[in-house]
Amino acid sequence: MKGFFKNVSPVRAIRDLRQQFIRPQEYRWRFIALSAAMTGSIFLVFVGQNYSAMPKPLKVIYFPSFLPGRSDAQIEKGNVAAMKARAAADAEKAADAKVVRDRYKAMGDFFGMDTEKFIKEGDRERAAKRAAQEKRDEAILKQTLKSDGTAPATGN
Repeated sequence: MKGFFKNVSPVRAIRDLRQQFIRPQEYRWRFIALSAAMTGSIFLVFVGQNYSAMPKPLKVIYFPSFLPGRSDAQIEKGNVAAMKARAAADAEKAADAKVVRDRYKAMGDFFGMDTEKFIKEGDRERAAKRAAQEKRDEAILKQTLKSDGTAPATGN
């Protein structure tokens, strides 16, 4: 490796580049224009894309505490509003995930990959994850509810 860097010199590289520009060649300016156009078009493609590698920060939704004096209707109204906000956030997250999957599919198609196989595999993984979460939720619900399906008294 030492021998490689011995032959590399920035001063010599600049001198060689200057000699290439000074030496008259018939198609020199056409090649320069073509290389500049190709480089510029590559940069334009990357600059035009609008996504980042980091996911969006999570939006935390705080539930108001159960203040004394709140009626059941107020509590229910607050719960419904919170559920709607959660559903909207979940829908936005799903839409963002679909956009990312579409981008990966387009890139895979461009490179000639079998994207359908990957899509089916991802769908199976998401379905298994969803089923496991529903099973955990059901177990928690069974554990917290009485045998007649009502919630136990809290003692308040």
